[in-house]
Parts: sequence; C-alpha cells; structure tokens
Amino acid sequence: MKMIIGKYEATIYPEGDGWTGAISLGFDAVGKRQRVKRKGRTKAQVKDKLREVVEDLAAGVTAAKGTPSPTPSTTFLDQGMKGKSPETVSNYRSLADHHLIPQLGAARLKKLTADELDTWMDDRAENCPAGRCG
Repeated sequence: MKMIIGKYEATIYPEGDGWTGAISLGFDAVGKRQRVKRKGRTKAQVKDKLREVVEDLAAGVTAAKGTPSPTPSTTFLDQGMKGKSPETVSNYRSLADHHLIPQLGAARLKKLTADELDTWMDDRAENCPAGRCG
C-alpha cells in the first residue's frame, strides 16, 4: 500500500506477524537509498509511527528514538571539527568526556528536554565556580 505522508512517499506492507512501513528519504551523496522503517502489529500503528517520523523530520529531529546522547557528540568531535586546531579538539573532547557524556550520556536525545538541560547546566554552574571545571 503506497501513500504520501507529508512530502514523503511511504509504503506499508505485511511482514512476519505484523506490518512494516517505510518512508523514502531519497538518496545520499554516493547514491545509496535512504529509508526509515517502522514496524507494528497493525497498519494503523505503522501509519501513526510513520506520521511521527515525518513530524520529527519537519521539526529537524534526525536522531533515532533510541540514540544515546554521546553518539552525536562523539560523531561531531570525530567528523565535525575539521579545520580546528588539535588543542581545540582535545579541549572539546575532554569537556565532553568529563562533563557531558558521564552526566547526560544515558539520556535519549529524543526524550531530552530543554528543562532537563537547563537544570543540568544550572547544577554544573553551582559545582563549577567561575568556569574552572575541565
């Protein structure tokens, strides 16, 4: 069963004891097809899950529901710091390894709220006077 959800083409098909839905996101830079899949016991459940994916994409949320917070931070430090000095990368990695990952590492990005981050930052400010933690 093909359908359009938002601006994306989706397909729902029977698989095993339930249903699988897939949204085509086009192709990446090397031509590999990009798809998001969701499974459920009924077509309606799968359709709801696909709608949620489209809402997340529209809101700019790209992390999967189960993505732990260290994953994007370590990916950024590994790949997103091109052109920065080795000392800067080392400093950022130390801050992430000693402060960010130990305290927020178990949080799932999709469920992490701004209020939780504010509380965490306030706590860090109280325990780290004048920014001398590192």
